[in-house]
Amino acid sequence: MSHFHEDTEIFAQIVDNRGFSHAARKLGISPALVSRRVRALEKNLGVTLLTRSTRKFELTPEGILLYQHAKKVLNDKRTILQSIENLASKPAGHLRISAPMNFGRQHMATILCQFSKIYPEIEIDLQLSNTQTDIIDEKFDLVIRGAGYTGQQGLTENNFIAKRLLSSTIILCASPDFLQRHPKLESIKDLQGLMGLDFNPTHVQNTTTSLTWDGTLEKKTVTITLKKQFSCNDIDTTIKMACEGNGIAKVATINIDQELKTKALIPIFPTLDLGLYHLYAVVPQRTLPQRTRKLLEFLAQQWS
Repeated sequence: MSHFHEDTEIFAQIVDNRGFSHAARKLGISPALVSRRVRALEKNLGVTLLTRSTRKFELTPEGILLYQHAKKVLNDKRTILQSIENLASKPAGHLRISAPMNFGRQHMATILCQFSKIYPEIEIDLQLSNTQTDIIDEKFDLVIRGAGYTGQQGLTENNFIAKRLLSSTIILCASPDFLQRHPKLESIKDLQGLMGLDFNPTHVQNTTTSLTWDGTLEKKTVTITLKKQFSCNDIDTTIKMACEGNGIAKVATINIDQELKTKALIPIFPTLDLGLYHLYAVVPQRTLPQRTRKLLEFLAQQWS
């Protein structure tokens, strides 16, 4: 029965076109081949499907039953192919996305609102999480994760396709209230022993009582040592503590856009180089559905 589906389609064409010759022309094959395939189909099924004369044919009860099922299968096939073609020409369907909580709250809502206006047929499922993500097991189409904070976890595997969306400067910052209480910050040495806020995404307990951060200032390597006032695995909470005047935080500017604009947080030693925080869009494969590809392109445009 290796040719069963093809032979069934030929049989349906015979019925639809009311004859072997018309079906052969429709299929672009010879009438002899059409006749041969029908005989093979009857032999495989062990029944007679139609009775033939020189001028006409009639379907047997078995032939009627096979024709009805064949038409249903062919119609379903056409519907599936049409649906796939529609998806290819017009992005639609379900799109499951994971993003860090801070970035999701500050940026993804606005971005996805704009995206949905352009592609209203795409249904978006956004999951905000700072925890390690299994892109396959959790069935994500696209995962946004950062790299740059010490110990930061993103994905359980590293064999996916990653596109860098942006690079953000990492800075030291504190609230105006904190800086008023410590006005003489003229050199890195003046930071020694001040209260520091530790963003520690590793979930591993750190019992040290100090924070040590390395950077570059005026082409010289410098080390900043602060007294650890607070440690947290959530960047939003760390930022909140800094805004409340509890100490100095080391964060990427992309995480504190609003706080910098409103001057709730003030950069300390702006020329101090503490490295970059990179944000990536990660997908599980190179060949992407159009809806995923369109979102990836849209995200890249936001920071191009």
